[in-house]
Amino acid sequence: MDPLRISTLLIDQGKGPVSLKLDFKDLDISNLKSVIIDKIHYNAETYSLDAEVHPQKSIMLDGDYETNGKVLILPIVGKGRCKIVIDVSKFVGTVQMKPVVKNGNKYLEIVKIAWKFTPTNMKIKLDNLFNGDKALGDNMNVFLNENWRELLKELQPAIEEVFGQAFGQIAQSFLSRVPENQIILE
Repeated sequence: MDPLRISTLLIDQGKGPVSLKLDFKDLDISNLKSVIIDKIHYNAETYSLDAEVHPQKSIMLDGDYETNGKVLILPIVGKGRCKIVIDVSKFVGTVQMKPVVKNGNKYLEIVKIAWKFTPTNMKIKLDNLFNGDKALGDNMNVFLNENWRELLKELQPAIEEVFGQAFGQIAQSFLSRVPENQIILE
């Protein structure tokens, strides 16, 4: 599961200083295995789990992209390979589950997952911007990296959704195989 492959992901940020459509294909998310659990609380009555975790390594997203829109006042268009590296000090999340009975055993199924993260840095590299115009593309990448905070402020909710999907896939893979009574020991 590391890297975790997300086949398609669309980030459509249509308002504010960043008005951008980012369409990712075959996006690999790496270094999820470096995540350490700091705090965890499970409520067996509501099937709700609250967690705080932190990665020991930068989270890397690598794949194909297509984009069109504007960042602050600058237009941006491109299609090619991308690499995004995000340093995160912590993730805080809530997982809402429900019980499901299979073969006489009770398992947990994720109904909703929500994650927030605290970034400390982001580096982005988009290849083939502006139909391969190297000078424009290089300058845009420099601009994106110099203004990563403003860019991430606008894109963070969509990226948090991606992390939620990633954590959800990993967790559901585990929960589908292990009955609740073997996870929660009374």
